[in-house]
Order: sequence, then structure tokens, then C-alpha cells
Amino acid sequence: MNLTTFNHKNQSKSLKLLLKFCLISFSIGFSISQSMENLNFDENLTELFEKEWQSRLKDNPVSANSYGDMSEPSALMDVSEKAYLTRLKSNRSVLAKLKAITYKNLTSENRINYDIFEKQISYNISQIEFKTYQLPFLADSGFHTSMSWLPKQAKFADLDSYNHYLDRLENIPQFFNQNIANMNAGLKRGYSMPSVVMLGFTEVIHQIGNKKVEESEFWQPFVKLPKHFSSRDAKNIKKRAKKVIGKTLLPAYRSLAEYFEKQYIPNTKQSLGAYDFPNGAEYYQSEIAHYTTTDLTAEQIHKLGLTEVARIKAEMDEIIKKLKFKG
Repeated sequence: MNLTTFNHKNQSKSLKLLLKFCLISFSIGFSISQSMENLNFDENLTELFEKEWQSRLKDNPVSANSYGDMSEPSALMDVSEKAYLTRLKSNRSVLAKLKAITYKNLTSENRINYDIFEKQISYNISQIEFKTYQLPFLADSGFHTSMSWLPKQAKFADLDSYNHYLDRLENIPQFFNQNIANMNAGLKRGYSMPSVVMLGFTEVIHQIGNKKVEESEFWQPFVKLPKHFSSRDAKNIKKRAKKVIGKTLLPAYRSLAEYFEKQYIPNTKQSLGAYDFPNGAEYYQSEIAHYTTTDLTAEQIHKLGLTEVARIKAEMDEIIKKLKFKG
């Protein structure tokens, strides 16, 4: 073997090793790049979750307070139509950002998180599009009863916390008025609670509004004040509480009861079903999709229910027969 041949073989061998090294390096680099890219998708999703959570806290000050965020200690949720349209725009933006994240590059756990979050945001959008905020109550509860939880939800420690609580109570009349405006808009388009459901509805409102100040649930935080309060501070905060509850809050409940009895209830719809709501069929189908997590129609679910009842009854009858149960 001459020197030229030897050098040629060595060069060829070196070139092969170099190519192998390059391929391995490229493979490792590509793998790392893919992992980093996937990590970015997961980070983007987590960041979107965090921003949405902060947005929800800002949107609902009472809820935020319960999580320790005291940035708005006396505000109530803005339930005006303008606020809901702002929420609609925000939710659509969040959904667009969510869909921009490549689903297949997420971890298996985050794919589940993605699916749940997508359903939440999509449902939020549909609820605002159907204007369900124009019906802010059920037969036994609603925006009016939710205020009764404020004395239990608030955290009392110093004089400021008591004043923030009273500031919040002073905001309740505006909160009621926003809901009344929404309900009036609902009545105009035939979107209301069925008339029969409203029987006895205002009894709870009267019970709250007709109490004496010191019998009211809203007075409870003032029954036993902190021992470190000076006698002057204790006297002044109780004086303010009696004024806010007696002159502002309880009259607001009485006015609300009057509104329901004289304006709302007489104009509610007579039929029971949601099918005759504006866009009733579409609304009902969206509720089916939300609560059953299926694409089945109402008729399909009804038939499935009948089939299941028949199947279960047959199994029960068979057990009764085997046990020779007389009943």
C-alpha cells in the first residue's frame, strides 16, 4: 500500500466519522429544538391560564377578596350590559389565543387542561351571546340572595375592613339597578322566567328588606367588634352601619320587591319551556352540549332516557323474579 492510498483511506474514514458526528449533532439539536418548542407551547398555555385567572379576579372583586386580593375591597361586580359586551370581546380574544397554540405539541396533561379551558371559554361566549345575564336569578336564588353572603365572606380585622364592608353595602342599590336594567331588556324581547315559577318569589326579598336594622344579617359583623377598637371608633362605626343598612340597603330590597311585583312578574312569559325564548332552539342545544358534553339533540337524549329506564326496570324485574320478592 503506498502513502497516497493510505492517506485516501484515512481521509475517507475521517469524512465518514465527521458525517456521522454531524448527523448525530443535528439529530440531538433537532430533538432539543423540538423539546424547547413544545415547552414553549406549554408555557404559552400556562401564561394564558394565569392571565385569564387574573382577569377573572379583577372582574369579580368579591371573589378576588376571598382569594386574598384586596385591591378592590368595596366594589361589586359590574353587571351592566356594557360590561358584558367587554367580557364577550375579552373571551373571544382569549379563545383566539388558545387556538393559536398547537394542540399536538402540548403534554398529555396540558391537552386535558386545554380541552377543559376551551369548553369554559366557549360556554362563556355563548352565554353572553344569548344574553343570559338578562335573567340573573333562579326560582329560589339569584343576584338578590347572593348579597346576603357578604357578611360571611368579608374578613374583618381593623376599622378599614368594616368601612370597606359598608362601602360595598352602599354599592348594592347600583348593583340591583344594573340587574333591573338587564331584566327589563329581557322582558322587551320575550326573555324571562315563566310566570308560574314566580309564585312566592318576592317573599325572600321582603324577609330581608322588612327586618329591623339590628335583626338584619348585614348587621351581624357589628354585634361583636374587636376589643382593640376604641369606644369612640366602635360607636362611630355602628352609627354608620345603622345609617347604611337602614337608609340605603334595606330600602333597596323593598324597592326591588316592588319592582318584581309591579313590573317584572306581570310581564313574564306564560309558557314553561326555553324553546320559545329568542333563539330558543339554539340556546337549548348549547345547554345540552354544555351539561351532557355530547352533540346529541334533545330528542335523542329523550329517547336514550326512555331506553335506559326500560332497561333498568327490566333488570329490577328480573331480580325481583329471582328473589321471589312479593313486595
